[in-house]
Amino acid sequence: MSSAGNQTIRFGLFDSGVGGLSVLRRLHQLASVCMDKTFEFVYFGDTARCPYGNRDAEQIRQFIEEIIQFLDGEQVDHIVMACNTSAAVGLEHARNVSPVPVHDLISPTTLYAANNFRKIGVMATQSTANSRAYSQRIQYHAPEATVFELGCPKLVPLVEAGDVYSDHAKAVLMEYTSRMEENEVEAIILGCTHFPFLQRALKDLLPANIALIDPAEMVTRQIISDLGLNIDLDSLIEPVAEIYCGHSSKIYTTGNATSFANTAAVCLGRTEAVLVAPAAVSHVSLDVITNSPLAAGKGEANTAGAAVSNVVPLTPMKSALANDSKIVQA
Repeated sequence: MSSAGNQTIRFGLFDSGVGGLSVLRRLHQLASVCMDKTFEFVYFGDTARCPYGNRDAEQIRQFIEEIIQFLDGEQVDHIVMACNTSAAVGLEHARNVSPVPVHDLISPTTLYAANNFRKIGVMATQSTANSRAYSQRIQYHAPEATVFELGCPKLVPLVEAGDVYSDHAKAVLMEYTSRMEENEVEAIILGCTHFPFLQRALKDLLPANIALIDPAEMVTRQIISDLGLNIDLDSLIEPVAEIYCGHSSKIYTTGNATSFANTAAVCLGRTEAVLVAPAAVSHVSLDVITNSPLAAGKGEANTAGAAVSNVVPLTPMKSALANDSKIVQA
């Protein structure tokens, strides 16, 4: 890991598949606009066990333990849960077992949404929607807000198949966007890191007055604040054009490396993903992950100094949920 005098900061990111690349793309902005530090990234896509959205919470927490152990072996300084489902059901567990600070997408996103909107939609995996993580944390900040959480189980398979622009994808999206319009939301949180890859299609289907909130941008801004980085936030409006591999990024998948790279190329666009080639993606056997010391209960995490600022408590104040009718679930 980097020492106090070392200007290199190493981030480990994980997701159930390619979706977290939407977060990696945002975090690469740090490298492009912060001149006094060097950033390195290790990305872990658990495509062999994707999707997480239909799994039970205990199983997801076990996956989190296994992946954190793997990333710790890569000597990362920070871990980013580039997976809303994992954060929704296992953020506290992740922070308990991780030896380094853990950043999630839900905390900064809910704070932003609560400060700017009163009728908020959340498109997420079924597990995230069922957990009510977004509803509870938005209402922790704004008890008067109305939140409509919608599980969208058909979307992650679309993205993992690289089917983000077809007529079929549009038809599936319409099933969900129509529900958002019916509930007259002012903004929609893309509550799964796979969903920003469908953002262009979503914009075509939704009225222009409905804002789309990408948690990847929110967590990047939060990390800048947590680390006290001297970065102009206005430079973060759009993600950078490329994901750089090689010396600054390492990408691992538990699935097929070629399939992962091909899907990434479709989701990111051929220009952006030119360096996410099969040769740049390493396959990791599930046996390596599931037999890790932490996963087997043989290791102990050192959580000293692992807290990050501005984290919303997982259990909201009672007053925040006093009017439960304001939380609407599909």
